[in-house]
Amino acid sequence: MNDQADQHPVFIGIAGIIGVGKTTLTKNLAEYLHGEAFYEPVKENEYLDDFYREVAEIDELRAAGKPYPFGRLSAMMQLYLLQKRFSQHQHIIWSLEVTPRQVVQDRTIYEDTIFAQMLRDDGYMCPRDYKTYLSTFRGMTHYLQRPDIVLYLDVSPRMAYDRIQSRGRTSEKSITLEYLSALWAGYESWYAAMRDTLNIVRLPWSAFEEPKAVAAFVENEIGHRGVLPSRWGAHL
Repeated sequence: MNDQADQHPVFIGIAGIIGVGKTTLTKNLAEYLHGEAFYEPVKENEYLDDFYREVAEIDELRAAGKPYPFGRLSAMMQLYLLQKRFSQHQHIIWSLEVTPRQVVQDRTIYEDTIFAQMLRDDGYMCPRDYKTYLSTFRGMTHYLQRPDIVLYLDVSPRMAYDRIQSRGRTSEKSITLEYLSALWAGYESWYAAMRDTLNIVRLPWSAFEEPKAVAAFVENEIGHRGVLPSRWGAHL
C-alpha cells in the first residue's frame, strides 16, 4: 500500500476521542504512504470564546439553583464546525479525482453529531436546535462520498486524560476526566450505530503502532471487506 503508483486512491478517516492520538497517526501514516494529511479545519473557531462565556453563565445559574435558559450559541457553533468539516471532506473527494493519492483525515464529519448530542444532553442546546442541526447533518452526509475506511482509535478515558495532561496545551486545560468519560460513551454509541453506514473498524490504541503496521492493517481490511459498489452516502 506504500507504493502509491500501483494503488488506487484510498481515503482513510481517523476517529476517536480527544487525546487518543489522531493527529499523530494522521501525520505519520500520511508520510509513510507518501500521501496527504488533512487536519481538523476548526482551529480558528469564531464562536468558541462567546460559547465558553455562555456556558460559564449557565453553569453559574445552575450552581446557584436559579432557572437558566438553553444556550443560544451552541447550535450555531456546531453548524459552523459542521460546515467546515463538510467543505474539507468535499475538497478531499474532488482533489482525489484530480490527483489520485492516499489521503488521511484527522477526525471525520461523521463524528460531529457526538459533540452536538452532548451539548443537547447537558442542556446547552435546546431540542429544537438539535433537531435542526441533525437534519442539516443528515442532508450534508447523504450527498458525500464515504471514506474507504474509518479507523476508530480506542483508548480508555483515563489514558486519554493522561495524554492530554502530558502534552500541556493551554486550550485543553479545562478538559476533565468526567467529560472524556462521557465523550467515550458517546463514541461507543456512535460506533455501534455507524457500522452499517461506514466501513469503520475499531483499533485499540493504548500503544502507538508503527505506520507500516497500520498501513498493512488498512490494506487487509479493505481487501477483506471488498470494494463497496458505491461510496455515496446513505440515509442516516
